[in-house]
Amino acid sequence: MAPPICPSEDEEEGLNKSPQDEQTKNECATSEDNENFTLVEHSLGIFPLQSDTRQKIIRLVSNGSWFDTFILVVILFNSVVMACVDYRYVDEEYTPRSDISMRNYFVERAEICFNVIFLVECILKVVAYGFVFGDNTYIRNHWNKLDFLVVVLRSVPSVCR
Repeated sequence: MAPPICPSEDEEEGLNKSPQDEQTKNECATSEDNENFTLVEHSLGIFPLQSDTRQKIIRLVSNGSWFDTFILVVILFNSVVMACVDYRYVDEEYTPRSDISMRNYFVERAEICFNVIFLVECILKVVAYGFVFGDNTYIRNHWNKLDFLVVVLRSVPSVCR
């Protein structure tokens, strides 16, 4: 189940209290993680919480969504592909060669696709939750810290070429 989209404290002050607002506040206080899950008002300073685009992205990347399952399947498939590197064909620096091994060629091309998928996941989560400033932003989650580190480290060789 996706976490409720909760207004920040500043937004709550400006709201007329209705039974639906109280229900949302209660859902926020009793989310899956048993902690208050309040999203920042503006992600990256440009995506307001009430925008349709951000709301759709929040629902897309929320825990328990099909996107979450898709990312787990991609991680599993990526692990299998990485295990398929053919180390019989390496250069002087022991880097797998893709020019004489079709399997290494496939692995090299697949890694590009995986990098793009993980980068898109990172960008979507940053837009949904914000990046750093706020209680429940992307980088405050320990799993997202690991994801971000992996995305950055996987991107470095591509940028350096």
